[in-house]
This record gives sequence, structure tokens and C-alpha cells, in this order.
Amino acid sequence: MQRLLLKSLLIDLNITAINSEQAEGLFIDAQLLDMADIAEYEQLEISHPLTNMRVKSFALRASAGSGAVILSDGLRTIGSPGSKISVATYCLIAHNNITHHWPRMLKVNEYNQIIS
Repeated sequence: MQRLLLKSLLIDLNITAINSEQAEGLFIDAQLLDMADIAEYEQLEISHPLTNMRVKSFALRASAGSGAVILSDGLRTIGSPGSKISVATYCLIAHNNITHHWPRMLKVNEYNQIIS
């Protein structure tokens, strides 16, 4: 038996821009993706903590160290530049490995730099 568990969580990402030329996907600073163990094109669950709105999309790599979190045009309903969002990924874990699983949970500051 397998269970779907939280793999990665990026908390309080600050939306830095909207890319009106990109129809889908969420661009995230490559350094954040690497630290959170999120692969490019991996499915994301994006949530806005104030509205409780949730959408699914996929990760795209932005320049490492840029602090960029850029919504595609198709995601503009989740927020605007300056809004905070959280991003989660999930993985299937065999029941006998659940006690050995620890998700990566990273909180960022207003510049999208990891603080914990």
C-alpha cells in the first residue's frame, strides 16, 4: 500500500511578476527549486493563504538567486505581484517507509530568500 504525502512546501513566496507571454506554469528561482527538491515541470499545488484559493500547475526554473516567483498568464487569478502564495508537491511513499519520510518545508522572506 502507498500513501500520498507532502514532499516539499515553499511558504510565503512573494509573487514578483506576471508573464503574460507564458500560458501555464509558475517560474520559481532555481535555487529555491533545488533546495525544496522540486524538479522543473513537476506538478505543483499553489495556494493563496488569504483567499484559500488552490490551483494546480507545474514548476519552471527562473534564474538562480534572482528571487523570482513569476505567475504565468493562466495563473493570474491566484494573485498579483506582492501577493503571498505557498507551493506544495507530493509523492507516493510505501506504507512501510512512512516513518522515514520527512518533507522539505522552507519559509522565505519578502525577497524569496530562505529563512527557515
